Amino acid sequence: MEDIKDAQKVLLAFEEDPAFVSKGSSGSVQLSVRPQTSTERQVVCGKMSFGKDYTIQQIMQFINDLSVKETWDSQFQVGKELETFSKTDTQEFKLCWAAYKKQLGIAGRDFVYAVLTEMLSPTLGVIVTRSVNRDDYPEHKFLPSHCRGFIDNAGYIIRDVDGEKMLSYYNQLDIGGLVPTWIVNKVQIKQPTSMENTFNALKKFAFDQAIVFGSASLDILFIMEDIKDAQKVLLAFEKDPGFKSKGRSGNVELFVRPQTSTERQVVCGKMSFGKDYTIQQIMQFITDLSVKETWEAKFLNGKVLESFFKTDTQDFKLCWSAYKMQVGMSGRDFVYAVLTEMLSPTLGVIALRSVNRDDYPEHKFLASHCRGFIDNAGYIIRDVDGEKMISFYNQIDPRGLLPTWIVNMGMIKHPTALERIFNALKNYNFSSSQA
Repeated sequence: MEDIKDAQKVLLAFEEDPAFVSKGSSGSVQLSVRPQTSTERQVVCGKMSFGKDYTIQQIMQFINDLSVKETWDSQFQVGKELETFSKTDTQEFKLCWAAYKKQLGIAGRDFVYAVLTEMLSPTLGVIVTRSVNRDDYPEHKFLPSHCRGFIDNAGYIIRDVDGEKMLSYYNQLDIGGLVPTWIVNKVQIKQPTSMENTFNALKKFAFDQAIVFGSASLDILFIMEDIKDAQKVLLAFEKDPGFKSKGRSGNVELFVRPQTSTERQVVCGKMSFGKDYTIQQIMQFITDLSVKETWEAKFLNGKVLESFFKTDTQDFKLCWSAYKMQVGMSGRDFVYAVLTEMLSPTLGVIALRSVNRDDYPEHKFLASHCRGFIDNAGYIIRDVDGEKMISFYNQIDPRGLLPTWIVNMGMIKHPTALERIFNALKNYNFSSSQA
């Protein structure tokens, strides 16, 4: 998963890469090439409009369907899905095998590759592929006559521009064998022309609405886009020079990024959680609302409202939490999205951001409470040589009539909860099936 997400970043970076050189057009396809260098193989690119008649999800479903690939790729011979790792409303991750016919006396080629198909926003879908070397899928396992090739980075970027679907196709691969590189490069330039065949075949495809990938409501996609932005903001906080030290409270280092004319104050706490727990265990405990009162004295009640999806590396849900009234002030509650994600084996992030939903209005759960708003909040957990280093950030608006200076002063104490979390964590009964 880490490798294919890297390939996704590479693919998106190709869009802005000035090294691509135009090679004119072939029919409706604009062709370009990023020439080979001493360290990188050639990358070919094709761009074409697929009009307004299809959704991004439909186009991705069609391109991924190996059972119909021969209708638009004349070199395709056979293919199959080997394993499905995860599938949600916005993301599908699987391992595939595909074989291509021999040409001009040159043996056919086959590939074992990961495919990540993902709606990154309501207007952006990406299909990315990269080869995988697996001992259980060696060369000649499926076709003794074929040579195993290697896909560095390949796939499709599909953008919705005012309803029009603009496709960009990129391909960077090594076909293996003894074919001279200059011949390979020359032939590869023609590969993006298949986009026109893809579009023509798409018109004849019978879509099964029940299995169209990413058929989730736009509402969920917008929430996902928003929470991914919150995750980026959280990670950017780590390197933000605007944070000022506020000393320590026990084992917690405290920091504040002061309020500006456009941004609310952000508070931060950093603490080591030692080496006894995994990142996944710490994230499981922090997001378990049933035990939050063991470390948060002001916590009153909370529940998961909707679970959008859950995979081995990602948990995306909508929650509600309420906090007790203090010194005569009414309590506060929040409706917020939570994205808990392992971004790498040594990095886990819990990102929170409020969501305004008409079906969860203020006073729906507690008539006495004022609805607050979370701009950006959450935890970054890094494994540094086995030691788990936790950074907590909180940027919220409790709303109501409280003066800002009182809110800011009270918030500085929020990160001290890290010490209570660590102490409560020691008494938590982990379920290995849930961690």
